Amino acid sequence: MDRDGSGAERDRDRDGNNAERDGDQDRDRYWDGSDGERDRDGSSLEGSRGSAAGDGCIAGLLLSWLLGNLELFSAFCLCLPGALLASLAGHYPQLSEAYLELLSGWGSHLHYDPLQGRWVKSCVDKAELSWEELRERFGCLCQGPAPLREHTHAALKLLKTRDGDFEVRGLSVWTDLLMEVEECLRDEAGADA
Repeated sequence: MDRDGSGAERDRDRDGNNAERDGDQDRDRYWDGSDGERDRDGSSLEGSRGSAAGDGCIAGLLLSWLLGNLELFSAFCLCLPGALLASLAGHYPQLSEAYLELLSGWGSHLHYDPLQGRWVKSCVDKAELSWEELRERFGCLCQGPAPLREHTHAALKLLKTRDGDFEVRGLSVWTDLLMEVEECLRDEAGADA
């Protein structure tokens, strides 16, 4: 009872706690992907299916957040190894598209230095990839699952065509990159045979 003896405060607390508990249950249903049905021990009746749906929901939210900020996404991609990003891109087509677009942007900032005989960064202090890093990342994408490999190969061909469709090294970063990636894939196919 409260000071005036009416018990109104206790009722408010009880109702507030019920509303709080209901909100917690709604939140839990949202995050675990279940419809709220629970077994006697409190576990979801849907088992791992509910958990997988929840994981997908969380991954979707995280991916939306990450792709919503180009600077953050760029930093994320610079920090992770190419093989891990290729694996993620193989699972999430949204990520694959954004990652290819980012790699394309980084590649367009490279220029050919005839004195060194290689592609170099146009601005050394910018957070972009070197030629070797770009080649390695496209190579990882081309070693991924067939749909990712085909999509990456098609993107490189399109970039090469847009850049003049040259067949000679040193004129287009995309020609050179496509030649390198195709050469690596041929070497791997020959080694597997």
